[in-house]
Amino acid sequence: MAVSYRRLWKLLADKKISAADLRKASGVAPNTMTRLRKDEEVSLDVLGRICGVLHADFGLMKGMNSMTPEEKARQTIDEKLIQSGWAIQNMNELNLSSTLGVAVREFPTSTGPVDYALFVDGKPVGVVEAKRDELGESITDVENQSGRYVNSKFKWVKTNYSIRFAYEATGKIVRFTDYADIKCRSRAVFSFHRPETLQKLLKQPDTIRNNMKHFPPLDETGFRKCQINAIRNLDNSFAENRPKALVQMATGAGKTFTAITAAYRLLK
Repeated sequence: MAVSYRRLWKLLADKKISAADLRKASGVAPNTMTRLRKDEEVSLDVLGRICGVLHADFGLMKGMNSMTPEEKARQTIDEKLIQSGWAIQNMNELNLSSTLGVAVREFPTSTGPVDYALFVDGKPVGVVEAKRDELGESITDVENQSGRYVNSKFKWVKTNYSIRFAYEATGKIVRFTDYADIKCRSRAVFSFHRPETLQKLLKQPDTIRNNMKHFPPLDETGFRKCQINAIRNLDNSFAENRPKALVQMATGAGKTFTAITAAYRLLK
């Protein structure tokens, strides 16, 4: 059975007790504390001793030993963020200069705490709205919620900043919105972008989608009329921000050459 001791660390933070002080007071071995940090099973005796030190109800401690759907989703989201190069931090251990990309849990904003605030090089650039897996089919319904955080003020941030990127995520699905896009909307992505990628996007003069509204002129030399129509209609489809397009051409009409030309124009 999956376990999570997130509530234990929150309780320690609320009581301002360090993990080292808890270990000494409860007589728990160092390797057992390591197991707790890794969300691995420990004995009921250990949990009982911790309860005694914290004066916590054993029912709460047992609750630590069974993850809610939200906690399961956040554990998977944590793993995906770490795999994408982000350092996960809680507010009580905040250190934005520790690495290039830092994802801070429950960061306070003017409209309430955001599930994850994404900082690149010490500046807030994005947010992540986390939901349990069961809400995956309707994850786009929470875009307004993540959009609210994008327009919120982040507390204690003194430098000039703009929140440009927003993610809605469950343990299985990740959707991404670049708010610098004209008529921005979310799209499914494989996982979270790396901090270096977001940093690179911030330095570019315009977004990928906005650039696709301004394709260079097509040199029609050597093209058949059906190929020209296909390429121009594909350009228009991208410019209108449509997520899908179908090119239908007769056998022998030059579909491969058309596809290569379209791909080259996207690269340019």
